[in-house]
Amino acid sequence: MSYEDVTPLYIKDFLAYAGNRELDININSLGGDVNAGIAIYNMLKNYPNTKRVYIDGIAGSISSVIAMAGDEIYIADNAQLMIHRAWCVQAGNSQDMQKAVEFLNKLDDIIADVYMTKVIKKDMTRYDILRMMTDETWLTGIEASQIFDVKLSGAKQVYAKAGDVSRLKNMPDNVKAMLSNGQRENEKQLEVEKEKLNLLLITKGGI
Repeated sequence: MSYEDVTPLYIKDFLAYAGNRELDININSLGGDVNAGIAIYNMLKNYPNTKRVYIDGIAGSISSVIAMAGDEIYIADNAQLMIHRAWCVQAGNSQDMQKAVEFLNKLDDIIADVYMTKVIKKDMTRYDILRMMTDETWLTGIEASQIFDVKLSGAKQVYAKAGDVSRLKNMPDNVKAMLSNGQRENEKQLEVEKEKLNLLLITKGGI
């Protein structure tokens, strides 16, 4: 299943299927739609049994918010957690723009409150979190464990799937390399699937 398939409706159906069993949730995503992500966070947060979240590669943008729904959060030493302010594309007059600004500010407040529920660093304030969001802050697993209530789980070799990352201004070089490697792995997997399909067609008398 690709990250595009993880929607609030999918999570709702999955949680119903889980039947109140303990959950292990693996995250490796640059993010997605903020409203969908908040809905997923709330559904996971309200799930009655233990939720263990594992950040294997990247928990960026709204996926870092979703990660905070875990009762236990684990992050690989070489993984990344990225937080930033909400953004949108808006057209219209000055009043439309002002409404968009107000809406984004409300989203930022909601997101900052979620992060604050997991802050363990002494003297870290909500203002500090908002400033980190403004700066588009990328944290290694080790750095994240010093700020948030997350535990280190060792180093891992993983690949992330990326959409449009042009708006991310502070992406570390190692993350860019991870995404590049992930693209190559996806292309390799696609070729493998094509070969499997060709073989299936041949054995069934096709092509």
